Amino acid sequence: MNYHFLFKNISNSTILKFVFTFSSVVLFASCTQVNPGNRGVKVTMGSVSNDILPEGLHFHAPFVTSIENISIKNESKDIEMECYSFENQPIKFSTTVRYRVPPQSVLKIFKEYAGDFYKGIIEPKTKESMMSVVSLIKTEDVIKKRDKIKSDTLKILKEKIGDLVIIDDFIISNDTLPVELEKAVSEKMVQEQKALKAKYIKDEEITKNEIVLLNAKAQAEANRLITSSITSNLIQYEFVKKSDGKLPLVMGSGASTIIDLNLSRNRKE
Repeated sequence: MNYHFLFKNISNSTILKFVFTFSSVVLFASCTQVNPGNRGVKVTMGSVSNDILPEGLHFHAPFVTSIENISIKNESKDIEMECYSFENQPIKFSTTVRYRVPPQSVLKIFKEYAGDFYKGIIEPKTKESMMSVVSLIKTEDVIKKRDKIKSDTLKILKEKIGDLVIIDDFIISNDTLPVELEKAVSEKMVQEQKALKAKYIKDEEITKNEIVLLNAKAQAEANRLITSSITSNLIQYEFVKKSDGKLPLVMGSGASTIIDLNLSRNRKE
């Protein structure tokens, strides 16, 4: 084959275009951007570098090295799960877990979970934690103890994951009981509300009666004290204190009756 003839027919402009295109491809392949809210992990022919790359543009050997983006932003995932109560009754929950990866965990997560730590850590650990909590609660108490289920699940989940991933919150948005069970629980709650209302009314009546009784006792005691404190001397003292200095027309009764002589004298005059 006449290679000299082949190359002779290739123009300089074609060669330049080829060189430019190849250079562009090499340049493009040798730089990667680590997006905002991410950290970069450099992988060279299957070997993971221990350096964690910050946000921005980074250059590396083309074709043999790549840079993987690992998010450290706040993430939120919805998880549907079925748990079993203390009586082994199935209860479906709609939940949301909020989490984020600390920068120091990026390499460990990439190496051990190939970057997909949600499927490898968050989801299974969340389900395990909540199932263990719900299994200790009676079916009829699940709705009333939703806040406790949330707080206990969050506590266990944090203990299971440790500092590898930061769990910011765990939310229970809905819980669904079997139809017959839900109806029975609702009816029981209604009866409990009625019982509480009746008890409140009864307690209120008892309180009113106790107040009336206390007032009567207080009044009786006051009357007793007043009666026991009234003496003949006190009566005379009160009489003198209110007197205008004139003898009354009549005072006393029977042999002790006193007649005002001044009034009789004045009439004669």
